[in-house]
Amino acid sequence: MATTEEELSLEAARQLLDSRNLFAADPDVVKDPYKFYEAARTIGPITQESNSGIYLATRYQDVLEIERRHQDFSACVASLGPFAKGHIPERPDESGCPFGSADLETKVESWRKRVQSDLIPVLTLDPPEHTEYRNLLNKLFTVERKEAITPRLRELAQELIESFAEDSEVEWIARFAGPYTYFVMNEVMDFPRADEDALRRSFLERHQRDSATSMLSAGSPNPGANALGVSDERFHQYLTERRANPQDDVLSEIATATKANGTLPEIEDLVGISAVMYGAGQVTTTDLIGNGMKFLAEQPELQVRLREHPEELETFVEELLRIEAPVQGLFRYTVRDTEVNGTPVPAGAIIWMLYGAANRDPDQFEDPEIFNPKRENAYQGISFGAGRHFCPGQPLAKLETRITFEEVLKRMKNIRLKNPDDDVIYHDWFVVRGPNQLAIEFDCV
Repeated sequence: MATTEEELSLEAARQLLDSRNLFAADPDVVKDPYKFYEAARTIGPITQESNSGIYLATRYQDVLEIERRHQDFSACVASLGPFAKGHIPERPDESGCPFGSADLETKVESWRKRVQSDLIPVLTLDPPEHTEYRNLLNKLFTVERKEAITPRLRELAQELIESFAEDSEVEWIARFAGPYTYFVMNEVMDFPRADEDALRRSFLERHQRDSATSMLSAGSPNPGANALGVSDERFHQYLTERRANPQDDVLSEIATATKANGTLPEIEDLVGISAVMYGAGQVTTTDLIGNGMKFLAEQPELQVRLREHPEELETFVEELLRIEAPVQGLFRYTVRDTEVNGTPVPAGAIIWMLYGAANRDPDQFEDPEIFNPKRENAYQGISFGAGRHFCPGQPLAKLETRITFEEVLKRMKNIRLKNPDDDVIYHDWFVVRGPNQLAIEFDCV
């Protein structure tokens, strides 16, 4: 009996997916994860990765559904993913207590309380506890704050570009994307100037240790390690000072925000929020700006188009987020036997909500592999998550990116990769995607 074309396609997809470990810093996966995401989507709505046992959600509507079903899918493993194995319950205990019982949820809560202060509570809590934190964050980046800080963000971008504009070449990540997002977060949070360098060093050191290669070498992460490498002691000090003497900055907003009942949270409970704003605000936006420059350098006609029609930069940023999500996906822990899109997912399973795959779902986006800066529904991308865990910093990230390329196009033209024949090297950490380095050449305007 002849094998059908569909069966061949499924077989090829399974062979491709099984040929690599998505979580082991494999060079082929790091270079192009999207072909593996597509293979998983071809196999089925929810596919189990054989090397790790992680379930992969690659379809747009399925990712949205999982984000919303917090009663079935806990955020407790949001960024740890496969490295959470061994730290959380994965199978019934010796008493034979079945999955889906209150016992499993109790175990999860017990584990979470042991390490919660170091696992970024705003990412890893579930309602109703998460709601209190979320309400605090919702107040941080208002329209008024964006308008107030825009002139300073533009000045910072201009100053950095002028520092290398006459050189006709630049290492974009080291000279602009990284420093710019660092300076922006310092402005937004208004850290003491004397502490800025120390904060930056501690962040970079920890970020380097959190590469997939480093974590694999260590065997597994310490679930009690500060996930963003920022000193808890420093943030405790800053928040205490701002609560006593509030200023017009985000750190003061966090320090003085009240709960729904009108009481002030404990300072200890706010340290994680401050750290995630500082750390994630640099990592994701640096990658977004790095990805954007790569697209510009590879498409000279796009540079011309955006220079002539700067009003299209807003859609350019949305499409950039869609096609190269700086956060490729976060994880959920299944607390009871359930199913997604007809596929059973057992309690104790870890499922990866793949934003990078959902943003390229052909059922949601026409010709999803094509970068189209005029795409009408580009804004539907879910690079910042969805539902209760939607990233509250997305307005700032988009603003930084738009300002960056407005200023780039004013001072730089004929932007091109310095080494076009060499592959761009991306981070090996599967959660995020952005170039480690990006050497470009350009003509000064």
